[in-house]
Amino acid sequence: MRCFPTTEWKHNPLSAREHGAHASVEEDWLLTEQLQGKRKTYASSYDASFIFEQLWKKRFYDHKGRKILPRSCPEVRIPDTVIFRGGFPVQWYFHSKVDGRLLRKRVESITAPSILEVFLDGGQEESSIVAQFIGMHKKNNKVINNIVYFDSKSLQKFLLGESYAIDGFLQRFVDVEQEMFDFPHHNVTIYSTWSQYACKAEHRVSKVRMDSGKHRMTEKLDISPTKVDVEPISSSTRLHKKIARLCHVIADHIRATSNDSTEVTNMTCYFKIGARKRLWLLWVSSIAVGAKFQDAFGYIQSLKTFTGRHSPELVCSEFVGAIDYRAIHESKPEAISSCALCNVTQEENNDCASYAISYQMLSKYVQRQREKWMEENQELSISSQVEEEWGHGDALLANVRERAKTILTC
Repeated sequence: MRCFPTTEWKHNPLSAREHGAHASVEEDWLLTEQLQGKRKTYASSYDASFIFEQLWKKRFYDHKGRKILPRSCPEVRIPDTVIFRGGFPVQWYFHSKVDGRLLRKRVESITAPSILEVFLDGGQEESSIVAQFIGMHKKNNKVINNIVYFDSKSLQKFLLGESYAIDGFLQRFVDVEQEMFDFPHHNVTIYSTWSQYACKAEHRVSKVRMDSGKHRMTEKLDISPTKVDVEPISSSTRLHKKIARLCHVIADHIRATSNDSTEVTNMTCYFKIGARKRLWLLWVSSIAVGAKFQDAFGYIQSLKTFTGRHSPELVCSEFVGAIDYRAIHESKPEAISSCALCNVTQEENNDCASYAISYQMLSKYVQRQREKWMEENQELSISSQVEEEWGHGDALLANVRERAKTILTC
């Protein structure tokens, strides 16, 4: 067999330690850098779609250890959900209408025409919402969950148009069944935080009504924390007890189906009430497990996601990739090593560096210079008016004294 050298030889501080050599501070620093380069971070390993595979996994034994028929997570109902990796659909989970099981379609059935056929089979109007896409944007050790809503036309553009290199999942929109002569409804989502000792749930009601003609569809459906009215759900209601039970069932199913019997301690879930008053699980935004089920950096190997006690920020945007577009166009461009005009480096003069100047930057610079020039002219005009009325120098002081005397005599 022919052997090819892959990399150049470098000194490894681990080999020095194994042979009993003394490791210097530089070697310790090099070892730390190597470990940090290999380890998983919160921004690179967070995955909000992990829960669907965990719910789909089959359970073969009950809580008493008795053998049962293989089954997925019971009682939990999810809408049609298509997982995207790198902009392409890879998995499709759905709730069976026959026996209520959570199933997964074969890979050859996950195509854009089949997704459109299922998501648009309700005969909705063109302006009605049919799906939502929850994308995961990871930047600077921070994760943002971005929700984008689609009608029939925008969904076709998303699936049949240019693919976005983004991770997330496309989910069928769960709408409330409207009754005859009922008032216009709002978009309502249930936000729940569950632990082994307590469960809190609240309604997040969008501030804009669905029939409003003055607002965009994104504003009507926005469920970000600053765009909703929060209504706590009492722990004595049936809805709260059902949410707590479903969260307990999910945690118990994860413990029974994971390889290391992962013990879930905290979860943050999004639910929604659909037609016939059925409770649907949308997704689990964060999960926390016991210390022994995660590594030193918080990565959960059995769930293939990163632990987190707090749910990531939730943003509702107009189109997929809006956060990346905003970050690119609002961030300050990196400076080039030397100025193209005067050939001065940034190390020599911090104020002198060459940038890629856009029209927006140029217009802002002109506007600032104009405001500064107007302020200077205004100050000059005020000083000239004072000199005309009061004079300047000794004459100004004399005028002040004379006017002070006249005021006192009066």
